[in-house]
Amino acid sequence: KMPGDGSTIKKRIRKLLRSPSVRLNNPGKKCLTAKVALEKVLGITAAGHSGLACDPHSGLVAYPAGCVVVLLNPKKNRQQHLINTSRKSITALAFSPDGKYLVTGESGHLPAVRLWDVSERRQVAELQKHNYGVSCVAFSPNSKYIVSVGTQHDMTISVWAWKKDVVVAVNKVSSKVMAVSFSEDSSYFVTAGVRHIKFWYLDPCKPTKVALSAVPLLGRSGLLGELRNTSFCDVACGRGSSAGSTFCVSSSGLLCEFNGRRTLDKWVDLRTGSAQSLSLSDGIVFCGGADGTVRCFSPADLSFLGTLPRPHPLGSHVGASPLPNAPAAAAAPARYPDTVAVTYDPASRWLSCVYADHSVYVWDVRDVRRAATVHRALYHAAGVWDLQVRPGTHRAPSTSTFFSCSADSTIRQWCTEGLRHGDLMSVIYTDESAAPTTTPTTSSPLLDADGTAGDGATGENRAGIRSICVSPDGKHLASGDRNGRLRVHDLGSMKEILKVDAHEGEILCLEYSQQETGLELLASAARDRLIHVFDAGNAYRRLQTLDEHSSSITAVRFAENSVRLISCGADKSIYFRTAHTTHSGTEFRRSHHVSGKTTLYDMGVDPTCKYAAVGCQDRAIRIFNISTGKQKKLYKGSVSEDGSLLKVQMDPSGLYLATSCSDKNISIFDFHTGECVANMFGHSEVVTGMKFTNDCTHLISVSGDSCIFVWRLAAELTMNMRERLCQLRTSPGGSPSSTKQKGGSMFKIPRLYFKLCASFVCVSVCVWGSIRSYVLVLCYSSSPHTDSASVTSIGADSSDEERSDRREEGEVEVVEEKRRAGRAISVDEALRAVCGPFHFQSQQGFLKQNFESLGDTSNIGDGGCDAADDQEEMRKVLSEALGVVRAQLDPLPCGGGVPDGPLGPRGGGDRAALALLEQYSELLLRSVEKRLDGKT
Repeated sequence: KMPGDGSTIKKRIRKLLRSPSVRLNNPGKKCLTAKVALEKVLGITAAGHSGLACDPHSGLVAYPAGCVVVLLNPKKNRQQHLINTSRKSITALAFSPDGKYLVTGESGHLPAVRLWDVSERRQVAELQKHNYGVSCVAFSPNSKYIVSVGTQHDMTISVWAWKKDVVVAVNKVSSKVMAVSFSEDSSYFVTAGVRHIKFWYLDPCKPTKVALSAVPLLGRSGLLGELRNTSFCDVACGRGSSAGSTFCVSSSGLLCEFNGRRTLDKWVDLRTGSAQSLSLSDGIVFCGGADGTVRCFSPADLSFLGTLPRPHPLGSHVGASPLPNAPAAAAAPARYPDTVAVTYDPASRWLSCVYADHSVYVWDVRDVRRAATVHRALYHAAGVWDLQVRPGTHRAPSTSTFFSCSADSTIRQWCTEGLRHGDLMSVIYTDESAAPTTTPTTSSPLLDADGTAGDGATGENRAGIRSICVSPDGKHLASGDRNGRLRVHDLGSMKEILKVDAHEGEILCLEYSQQETGLELLASAARDRLIHVFDAGNAYRRLQTLDEHSSSITAVRFAENSVRLISCGADKSIYFRTAHTTHSGTEFRRSHHVSGKTTLYDMGVDPTCKYAAVGCQDRAIRIFNISTGKQKKLYKGSVSEDGSLLKVQMDPSGLYLATSCSDKNISIFDFHTGECVANMFGHSEVVTGMKFTNDCTHLISVSGDSCIFVWRLAAELTMNMRERLCQLRTSPGGSPSSTKQKGGSMFKIPRLYFKLCASFVCVSVCVWGSIRSYVLVLCYSSSPHTDSASVTSIGADSSDEERSDRREEGEVEVVEEKRRAGRAISVDEALRAVCGPFHFQSQQGFLKQNFESLGDTSNIGDGGCDAADDQEEMRKVLSEALGVVRAQLDPLPCGGGVPDGPLGPRGGGDRAALALLEQYSELLLRSVEKRLDGKT
């Protein structure tokens, strides 16, 4: 029965009431990965055409981003993600013909071929038959087989009957294979590589019996003729009227066609210098080549049909401006990134292209001579070194704007909310000549033994921006490159206002002093063992140079109390300095020096400026008292037993500490107890930077794999941080440990009575073509003699008088304006729109009324639209809303002070109420989910 059915719900409620402790015995034993969720990925790691695929039914575009597969809906610019739990980089992927499954190949030792259920986003099967890596994978059109090809050192081809979980055929290849494609009737597949075109035939005689061991594959080489020394980069078997033909492109820029007798029948010069990918539809062959070129040909006779517009020129200033139907022609010297992968969506007739500078374009090619851009995303083309969140005020926090710097010599400004055409706002080029035109085939390590950038970098990745920092007023952006050059940009005009050769080695850290110090200082630390202090208020005049360290300086931080400067480095030392006023200005003098036995990689200062947390090579976090320089605490900073801590980052409230380890894991710890509260992974290279957003809802991480991950934090973590921030604002000198509980869950903050006037959640969801608003209101009385709760549903058609009784007038206008425009309303906006208490019935009435109203909640639509996306959107918003409610219920007093009654102490009241509310949340989500599924 549907969750809205009364009898079923009543039975489940009675069962839950009999044993309410079932769900509440171990609330702290939840999986650590459940505390965070990957919300957005800004980056792509597809090294070639094997890293791009399109679902022919839904139009989802899949591509790898480290250990994550991104499923992009280009029409709505929305992402879903598949995270590889083996933590190995994804190298190849392909959709099943019906779009229900996705197969992936990975790199590393003993890689696996994994099969994923796309709708449920979970792994359903796995095959391990390769030793060194998987270069390409493909589904057979009849969905019975999956073929996987190993890398050049692996040299194995396996045919997997995945439904029976057996390998039916294997063979070895002597050449490097770069592409594979199945014939339309699934009777054979073709591999292409270095001087290699080979047709592999499947034995159709034994379809029902499974052999005890795999049989050898039967392969026949293609007759290359005078192209026998040519390397072929991609291959596609014909479809429809061209089913007997096989098309491939060569690295020399030729489009070739093989006939049914495996003979090279004809070819045509693409006139691009080189070609790397192709995609085949019933009527067009798309070929991606050098300099951003995509040519279109007819599969019938290889006649030329047209050329798609090129993407943006390298070094151009691109951002959040509206997309042109075709990019304007640039000057003659302009260079364009090579096209490395193309894939065609036959349903919408869109072509997705990946370019060598890690940009993704989706073109509407219904008319190839007038192609239009429908989506584009421009990501970093090399490893990302650092990021900074743009500061915001208490009234207008900059919740979604941040900066990142990369080895591609660019600084990019991102905004993850509100942009129609993508997430990139602007790009600052510090060295336009460093823009890459080809994709590196291998990724070099970013860190050397001491945790900093190695000197053995190649000429291609030697340049780049190593560190950045935004001034507290948000006006200036300082950056340091790998050659020791310091730059400062005005964020209002994005113009460079300072450029100076400050250091002889790469600048590893930059730090502005906070406004509370009363000083405007900028400190730069570098590999040359020096720290320079600049006066940011006086044209960045250099005030002082500090040379106490004997090795690379990995971190430098300001502390506001008595204006202190703290630094640590690879020499295993940490220096504490205090500012003194002299006749020549501000001068820092050493007050404490601590030398240890392990390398110190990074450091964070808590908001009270009493403690400094240092991440060390031995995976320990050491807490130092800034005033005395003494170590106060030490605890483990990684969930694994391998690697070293490379980065530490305090949240704005000082409650939690995020760490990144060289094993590519990210963990969040309770700063005061050392307990790990969350763990996440997904990057394929070391994490080089992390930042919490100003609103405490997200953690952003960057990595050497060129990707930026935006993680959404659990509601309980956000609630704890925001409450701590409120305490800091009311008593800035308060100790962070004042919020700790003397027992029980670390997330529960004790109080005698929970004071909450109301929680107001307004959900705007586009369901089946109509936009409607649904409101959940939860209230707990602050009176010690009353413990009543009720939830009320208010439709979008409620009267203005009812809404005005519940919200302040200014907030109402903002919320209502967004609702009418069809824009999403965040939980925080809705919460701020509440004013004044409500008066509800008893807890018994609340449960009776609202569990029975689930049926009404499930009947919210009566049309037809893209239910899958709407389901995901509704699930996301409702999960956040109900998570906030749950986090607010956690601190409720248990036991004393609660009156007896149907849900009071004699009936196990508090525990039963919490269990029932949790059950209510699950039933509500399930009700909406099943209703949406029924409409698809």
